[in-house]
Amino acid sequence: MCEMHDKLKTEWFALFERVYAETRAETSSLPCSECCGDYLCETNERVYFLPFEAEFIEMRTGRDIIGNADIWKIEMPFSKHLAHSVGLKDEFRLCPFFNAEKRCDIYENRPLDCRSFPAMPVFPENGIDFEFESYCPALEYASSSQLKDHTLLHKAIWGRVAEILPKSWKIFYWNTERLLPEITEPKPHPRHVDICGRLATVFGNEWLAG
Repeated sequence: MCEMHDKLKTEWFALFERVYAETRAETSSLPCSECCGDYLCETNERVYFLPFEAEFIEMRTGRDIIGNADIWKIEMPFSKHLAHSVGLKDEFRLCPFFNAEKRCDIYENRPLDCRSFPAMPVFPENGIDFEFESYCPALEYASSSQLKDHTLLHKAIWGRVAEILPKSWKIFYWNTERLLPEITEPKPHPRHVDICGRLATVFGNEWLAG
C-alpha cells in the first residue's frame, strides 16, 4: 500500500513540476491585478487542491498546507484499496496565504485551481471542458484573445491532469454540497472529513469508473 502511495506521489509531483512551469506568472494572459481591486477569488471562492498538490506546495514553499486550520482535509478514495486526503479552502474565509500587502504568499506555487480561474474544469466522458465563474471581472476586461489564450492553455493542462485524476475527485468537485454538507453550515469550521462512505452511498460504484 505504501509502495502504491509513493508511486502515485512521484507521478503527481512530476506532473506538477511541468504544469507549474507552464503556468508561471509571466505566462498569464489575464489582467487580474489591473481589473480586480477587490481580490474576489481570494475571499469568496473555493479552492480545490489536486491529489498530492498540498504536499507538493509544502515541499516547494516550506509552508504548512495540510495542517493549516483554514483548510479542509477531505479523505477520498483513489481506488478500492487506497484513499488519500486532499485540501479544500471554502468560500467563507480569506485565503490563509493572502498577505497584508494583498498579495499571494505562494503565488509561484499556487494550486492549479487558482491558476486556471475563472475557468472551472468540467469532465465529460471524453476530453475536458470549462464553465466560467461569472463574477470574475477578467471576463469583462480581458480581450477575446487573452481569454482564448487562457482557455487553450488550461484546457490542454487540465486534459493531461484528467487522465490520471481519480473519478472520486471529479465527482467531488461538482458535488461538494452533497458529499460535504458540513460546508453549508453557517460559518463552517474546516476539519478532516472522510467522504469514502458517502461517495459509495450517493453515487454507488460510479466513482470507480474512469
